Amino acid sequence: MTEKIPTRNRAGRSKAASEALAKVLAIRIASKGIAEEFRGLAVGESVRFPLIDSIYKYNSVRNAKYTTLVDDTLNGADWSVKLDRRIKNCIVTRVS
Repeated sequence: MTEKIPTRNRAGRSKAASEALAKVLAIRIASKGIAEEFRGLAVGESVRFPLIDSIYKYNSVRNAKYTTLVDDTLNGADWSVKLDRRIKNCIVTRVS
């Protein structure tokens, strides 16, 4: 009985990992202010905030919904903020 070894590409990633990375890299990169980007998202839409050599800081992006966007949050808007360490980006998705 032979075990199937997952194939790897030149970067050493499996096909599934490469596809997941491609999906993340397809997300639009932020170019405006943090609050503008948050408010401009439609439900289900995502935006990436680059964290290296950038004007965006992780704590500012993460805390924006609790400080700057309190009125929007009270009116039902919600966002998911995740840190992607592979590409050193913060990914924000509009949830509601």
